[in-house]
Amino acid sequence: MTRKATQKRSLILQGAVNVFVRKGYNAATMQDIVEECGISRGGLYLYFDSTEAIFLALLTENSQSMEQEFEQMISEGLSFKDMMGHFFKEQKTELLEADNSMMTATYEFFLAHKNDQDRSFLQQQFELSVSSLTKALEYGVTRNEVHINNIEQVVRHIILTIEGIRIYALSVGISQHMLDEQIEMLKSLLFTPSLDLE
Repeated sequence: MTRKATQKRSLILQGAVNVFVRKGYNAATMQDIVEECGISRGGLYLYFDSTEAIFLALLTENSQSMEQEFEQMISEGLSFKDMMGHFFKEQKTELLEADNSMMTATYEFFLAHKNDQDRSFLQQQFELSVSSLTKALEYGVTRNEVHINNIEQVVRHIILTIEGIRIYALSVGISQHMLDEQIEMLKSLLFTPSLDLE
């Protein structure tokens, strides 16, 4: 893909994010994205043939972004504590701004896609998140900043807990105090000496 094409694709995806945040997944149309991006309908279809294809691309980029952020922090030699501090800060920001994020659209998408192919894609996205966070925890163990015997179990617990908080934040709303409490509990799970979940 040429540089110009890459830039055009990025423009479309960013415009699509604005549409999905504003309208959710189910109500968003290709025409909405055309108008948001200020491009022709034909220009949009050169890159994506449906809102589903665009949304899948956004989910994939989001997962890859998390992986790349961890890889960059590791390559820079950031401490594990600072790395996880950054991770949890990003989670808190997203959760406190749930109404201005793609969370509603994401859950609409998850609930609407129940065939084997879509379930496989969503499972792959989950496993990519597990893999990225696992690398981060392994880094912390290697540096002797934490002592965790069952890293994958701890990682899955963190991801599933955050997912549960997302659902609560969207359906009920979450206060800064409650969110801080939950994040601190996850941090304590990581930094408890010789943590062993068998």
